[in-house]
Amino acid sequence: SLGLVGSEMCIRDRGGAQHNFAKHLSEFMSKPMSALQIGAYTGDATVWLFDNIIKHNDGSSLVDVDTWEGSDEPEHQDMDWQSVESTYDEKTKEHQDSGKLCKIKSTSDEFFSSNESTYDFIYVDGDHTAASVLKDGVNAVKFIKRGGIIAFDDYMWRSGKGQTFDPYPSIDAIMTAFQEDFTIMEVGLQLSLIHISEPT
Repeated sequence: SLGLVGSEMCIRDRGGAQHNFAKHLSEFMSKPMSALQIGAYTGDATVWLFDNIIKHNDGSSLVDVDTWEGSDEPEHQDMDWQSVESTYDEKTKEHQDSGKLCKIKSTSDEFFSSNESTYDFIYVDGDHTAASVLKDGVNAVKFIKRGGIIAFDDYMWRSGKGQTFDPYPSIDAIMTAFQEDFTIMEVGLQLSLIHISEPT
C-alpha cells in the first residue's frame, strides 16, 4: 500500500511548490539531476530550481515543456501569452544560453511521443483537466528513474466546473494504479511521489 511519509498543506502559490522542492530535492545539490517540467509559465519554478539546486552540480539539467498558449482554465482566457513567453525567456536566458536548460515549445503529448530520456525529477503542472493530467502522469511514471520523484501541482485546486476539469481524480487514479511502485512523500496543494528503488 502507499506509505504516507509526510503530510503538509501548502498555500496556493509558487512558494508552496518551492518549499517542497527545497525539502525533497536537496539531495541533488551534491549529485547530478536530470529534471523535466511540464508547464513552465513565466519561469518562476525554473529559476528557483537553477538558483537552488541545478547550479550546485555541473551535470544537472532541466527540460521545460510548454505551449505558451494557455489552456481552457478561465484565468487563462484573457492572458497575453506572448508576454508570458517573453517573460519566461527573459528570466531564463542565461540558463538557456548555458545549455543546461532546454526549452521545448510543444504540447506534452508531442514531447512524450518522441522522448527517449529518463529523469530524476518530473514536475507536472501543465493542462489541469483530468484527461491531460492522466496522460501526463502516466507518461511521467514511464520516464521517471528508479528512486526519482514525480510532483503534481495543484492537487487541491478545484476548477468549479466538475471533476472532468480538475487534476485530483487523475492524480488519485495514478496513485492507485502504481501504488506498488511509489511512496507518497507529500500531500497538500502539491502532491509528490517517490519511485521505489530496486532492492540492492
